[in-house]
This record gives sequence, C-alpha cells and structure tokens, in this order.
Amino acid sequence: MTTFQIRDDVLTLLVHLGYLTYDKEDSKVMIPNQEIIQEFMRAVKVGGWNGLVQSLEHSEALLQYTWKLNEEAAANSIAEIHNETASILKYNDENALTCVLLMAYYSAKVYYMNSIMELPSGKGFADVVYLPKRDSNIPALVVELKWDKSAEGTINQIKEKGYVEWIKGYTGDILLVGVNYSKETKEHQCKIELLKTV
Repeated sequence: MTTFQIRDDVLTLLVHLGYLTYDKEDSKVMIPNQEIIQEFMRAVKVGGWNGLVQSLEHSEALLQYTWKLNEEAAANSIAEIHNETASILKYNDENALTCVLLMAYYSAKVYYMNSIMELPSGKGFADVVYLPKRDSNIPALVVELKWDKSAEGTINQIKEKGYVEWIKGYTGDILLVGVNYSKETKEHQCKIELLKTV
C-alpha cells in the first residue's frame, strides 16, 4: 500500500479498497456507486478541474431533463454542449453531432451500460441506444438524430422502423428521444416520448 511502481498498482489498490470496481469482461475499472462518484466530484472540484465538473453537471442535468420529458431544456442543453465542443469547421457534420450527443449523455454511464451505436433493430439502425443496468428502475433511451428535418420526424422514424422492437424484451419503459439540428438557424430541437412496454 505504500510502494507503487506503475499506475496499475494504484488502480489495484483502489479496487481492493472498494473505491473502484473491476469489470473482468471489459478489463476496465469504474466507480461503483453514487456515493463514491460524489466524493470523486468533490475531489475533482478541489483539484482545480472545474471544467470537467461543469461538463459532468451539464450532462447530469441533460439526463434529468430527458427523464422528465422536458424537451426545451434538453434541446438547450444539447445546443450548449454542441457549442462548447464542436469545431467551427465540423459543426455541421453528422459525426460531430453524434460525438456531441455521446458527450452530452456522458453521465448516463452511471445508470446505463455502454451506449450502443447504430443498433440493428426493426427495419434499420437506431442511432444511439442506452440500456439501463440491471435492477434499475429507469427507462431505456432510443435516440435518433436528424439534420434539417424535424424532431417529430425522428420520433416517427423510430416508430415506423421498429427501432424499439429488439429492446422491448430486455427492458421496461423506453424513452424515444428525437434530436434535430438546423444548419441554417443553428437551432436544436428535441422531442421526447415515453413508450410504456408493460
């Protein structure tokens, strides 16, 4: 506990002390629960990592807006993160918006398994899917992204192409999240709809 030769020694100690858990399948360590995450956040604040803390707080707020079906707040939150993170040269790029979305929902890692990109389901591919961790009482998220269309159109596409069919048996309620970005007005729209499966 006093001699560390490589960084893995530090991670091993933190796992043994219970501050981190180890996922054998992925060979990754992670913060195991909300209490330790809060302590991590406190330590990061003290350490001068204010930008990271602010990004995590924005991400958590977006997730809360999504769960509460607050479409306007969710759209504003995504727009803010898009403005903070996207290069002016790549701002109107579809891949850039996908990366923005993944960053925006980063706090979802606490509640969901790793995001699934381009999940084959129904008659196509769902852009991003978040499946809740076991024994959690939160809805799955099926997120569809569009450019210069409409947020309502993204929800219709999720339904028409049956993107939720594959995950219905896995999870309880599902939130359909449609995000549209207008290249001309730089406006972000968000439509959120709760699909009850039971």
